[in-house]
Amino acid sequence: MESNVRGGLVHCPYYPAHLNGQLPGDYGFHLAGLGKDPLSWQRYFNFEILHTRWAMLAAVGVVTPELLDAAGAFNFAERVWWRVGYSKLQARVHDLFPYLFWITVFLT
Repeated sequence: MESNVRGGLVHCPYYPAHLNGQLPGDYGFHLAGLGKDPLSWQRYFNFEILHTRWAMLAAVGVVTPELLDAAGAFNFAERVWWRVGYSKLQARVHDLFPYLFWITVFLT
């Protein structure tokens, strides 16, 4: 079921036959062996699509506060995304209650 036909930048001696280069990201580099089984590979592929969508949403979430604050449309306490955690730690506990409430709602 596995063939030696495909090869990319790094030679992979045992390449699964169902990965024939027609799918996105199939460049012939398969050293980890995660896609030997077609069903598990399809599962990994779907997870990759899901994580890609979350990453795109995160990128929008990083840029939006900075743009809104720079345009003067909204005044954030801290517009730079990597300093937000620090500013949340400086808040009083009762200021954090709405965040804790919604985290609890979504996790249960």
